[in-house]
Formats: sequence, C-alpha cells, structure tokens
Amino acid sequence: MNASCALCGLATRVAAAGAVTVTAAAASPAAAWSNAVVRPVSTVPNRHSIHTYFNVSPESPDGRFVLFYVSTEDDAETGDLVIQERATGRETVVARDIQTEDAHRAACQQWMEGGRTIVYHDFRDGRWTVMAIDRESLKPRVLAQDRQLGFGAAMGSQVPLYGCHWKPGAHRDLEIVDLRTGAIRTVVKADDVAALHADWVRETLPENGQPVSIFFPVVSPDGRKVFFKLARGSGGDNFKSSKASVREGKFVYDLEEGKPIRFYPQW
Repeated sequence: MNASCALCGLATRVAAAGAVTVTAAAASPAAAWSNAVVRPVSTVPNRHSIHTYFNVSPESPDGRFVLFYVSTEDDAETGDLVIQERATGRETVVARDIQTEDAHRAACQQWMEGGRTIVYHDFRDGRWTVMAIDRESLKPRVLAQDRQLGFGAAMGSQVPLYGCHWKPGAHRDLEIVDLRTGAIRTVVKADDVAALHADWVRETLPENGQPVSIFFPVVSPDGRKVFFKLARGSGGDNFKSSKASVREGKFVYDLEEGKPIRFYPQW
C-alpha cells in the first residue's frame, strides 16, 4: 500500500509486516533518511508509553538512550520513568510512582546537560516538585518545590521553572535553576509582561481576583531565548479541572537580557 505525504515532499510506503519506510524526494534535505524505518521504541505490552511533548526529543543528545514515561493505569496519570539503551533494548526504571497533572505532558521528562541529567516534575506529598536524576548513578535530587517544569535546552544546565498555573502563590514569575549550583533566579516577571500588554490582558485574561503568572516556558536550543504564555488561575486546588486557569498568548523573550522580543496574541 502506498500513501503520499504532503510534508516535505516525502512519500511513505507501508510494508506488509507493518513497518513504515519513509522515502525522501531526491532534492529534499531529508534525503539522508531515504531508508528510514519507523518502528515502536518499546514492545513491552499492556502499558502506555508516552513521550513528554513535541518540543523536546526523547532521544539523548548522544543517541544512546531514549527517555519515556510508562503507565499501566487506564488514564495514564500515574506511572514511571524509563530509559532504554538503544543498542541493546535494555530498559531501566529511573523514577517510580510519579503523579502527573495529566497524561498529555506526562512528567515533562527531558534530557539536560548533554544527556548526563534527566529532569521531570511530580506531584508528591501534596506538593509539586521538580526533580533531577544523574543518568549514571540514578541518584535523584530535588531542584524546587511548589513549581512545575518548563522545557529547557538539552545541552544546557539552566532549567526553566514556573508556578502552578491554577494557584501560583509566590511563584508567578519565570525562574531558572542552575543544575550545577542549585541556585534559582528570576529572569522574567509576570507583572512586567502584563504591564506591557495591559489592554490585551484585560480583554483576554479577565480579572477574577487572582494574579497573572507565567506558564509553559520553552527555552530555545541555544539557551538564549524563551517563549511562554500568561495564565490567570482560578485560585482553586483542582489542577485537573478544565477551568483551572485561562492560558493565552505567546511571549518571546531574550533570556540573557530579560527583554521582550516579540508578542503573539494567540498561542
């Protein structure tokens, strides 16, 4: 069976065995992938296996390992983190019994420091906690509490943090924790962002007695820029509610200068 793919001039061929080969057009930059074969990372049955999100790679920067979240629960909201050695297929559980916000982002697990460190977040003992694991020793450490994890640059050591979007409390701003020292610093303040776009905030994030906060920061691969949303929480404790917060906009900032670069009214 043949099927055409509109993306990048690629054509896909589905073999009888079910493997998918991706063939690139001769002039395409993807020509090196002309013999690529798509197959499941893991063949362990009766479980969900989930990559954290579209903006980070589950593959370690050196290509040796794949990091993913697994769960045997129907809703996949409780599970473990696994690394698989690609050469052998051997799997190692690096963190167990993780409580997620939802299965959509899983534990926000990702590689940092060139693949030497894994970071993720977990709702443990009633508090959101951002964790780091050394890949070699599997030793865990707490990076921050009462925050959630954004998406960092895999080759870097600067991990973005933000407060809980439904009820951020004291952690409304974009913070960075340095994996080398453990120091946490504020790089962009939510109130400063809101002040620059006051009319948009009034219209899009209506006043409800709760402050605005920074949500969902994503750092560029070179570690120099970041984009994020603004959120206004409900002030409640049910973070699984569809009305936990309103989250809109896309704000692009220079991380080194802490200055705005661009604003998009819609995500």
